[in-house]
Amino acid sequence: MDRVKQAKLAGPVLISSGSAEQLKKFVELNPMVPPQLAFVDASPDRDAYTAVGFGKLGPDMPPPIGAKVGMPELEFGEWGSYLGSFVELAPKPKESEPNSLPEGVLQLGGTLVLRGNQVVYAYPDKVPGDHPLPDVVLTQVEAME
Repeated sequence: MDRVKQAKLAGPVLISSGSAEQLKKFVELNPMVPPQLAFVDASPDRDAYTAVGFGKLGPDMPPPIGAKVGMPELEFGEWGSYLGSFVELAPKPKESEPNSLPEGVLQLGGTLVLRGNQVVYAYPDKVPGDHPLPDVVLTQVEAME
């Protein structure tokens, strides 16, 4: 976190799609995430994701060939808790489409670094679980100073 402060950055900040109730549950299950730095885009079309240019998997954006979806690195005993919370926290289908795949499942996120109101680094995920290494991000941001 010292490098983050030295680079004059605030955060990290978590922004997720879902509902306020799901965000509350996520913060309960992940006490290392400060609740004041966790936000949710509860808009039906995930407007915040669209605004920053994050895509979603589908016919227009299939996963890259050879891409591997990231899985969390958990101990054997942690998997039960993870799978239980996954059901609670996963995006829900619209009421009008109860047997369809929820759009939120297809939503890709990414990593943004802001200095003030300016985006100084952007990385759109290619598949779920894809993300840049924090050291790589900080090195690139520090080089911009």
